[in-house]
Amino acid sequence: MRRYVARGYEFALPDAVTKATRQVQAASDVIGAWLDDSYQVDPTQTELPWRETQAGVTRNHREWCAQNGHRPLSSKMLWSKLRLRFGFGEDWPLRSDGGKFATGFKAIRDPNMESIKDKFVESMVAANQDIAKLLKEARDEIAALKAERAPTAASDSSDSPGGNVVPITRGNRK
Repeated sequence: MRRYVARGYEFALPDAVTKATRQVQAASDVIGAWLDDSYQVDPTQTELPWRETQAGVTRNHREWCAQNGHRPLSSKMLWSKLRLRFGFGEDWPLRSDGGKFATGFKAIRDPNMESIKDKFVESMVAANQDIAKLLKEARDEIAALKAERAPTAASDSSDSPGGNVVPITRGNRK
């Protein structure tokens, strides 16, 4: 009993229990996992690139939850929990330029998405080059066909359309 009183009426938890408790709390922190995957967060930062639109952050949260098997929070609940987590007041996210912006948020760009984007851009460039090549070939063919059909100075009148037709005049009618 003396030890109990000496401890301030608290039980000393074994390190294994403390560690397990932290692991369970971390595993059940859906907002923390989402933030770790999607954003760098520094509540002291207010300038670009540390600004994300409120709508963009909310959409990102919903998409992340769908991809990771979690139920997304309502927009109101999400922002309430973010305010509480980072100590922001009711005026956060800030209103600016006709929208609301979450300051202190910087999106983490997924390297897999960047490589997919790069491959897409490369394929579009290659496709444009192929299209340009096909257009050039088509133009060359059209020019060659026009050259074949165009009358030349050396050709006689029988080669040109209507070359053998005799115009009708009043004097040579029969």
